[in-house]
Amino acid sequence: MLGVFNLFEAFKEDVSKDVIPKVGYATIFRRKIIDIAAKIAHTGNKIIFKITEDTQKTLNLTMLWDLCNKPLVPAIL
Repeated sequence: MLGVFNLFEAFKEDVSKDVIPKVGYATIFRRKIIDIAAKIAHTGNKIIFKITEDTQKTLNLTMLWDLCNKPLVPAIL
């Protein structure tokens, strides 16, 4: 459980800090980021994740997606 908590805190600090302000409780963060309505559609060889335009604009999911796919450079102290 400690490992998962550290991963959660690292994600909040490193990836989502520019998109969503840091919140104290995991349930608030989960409600804002993870619990969104979406539809998964299969078309040919592609899997499409469909969300509403308002959700994408509110959460700035394009920026969040780019931050999730960009490797982080570890800080050297």
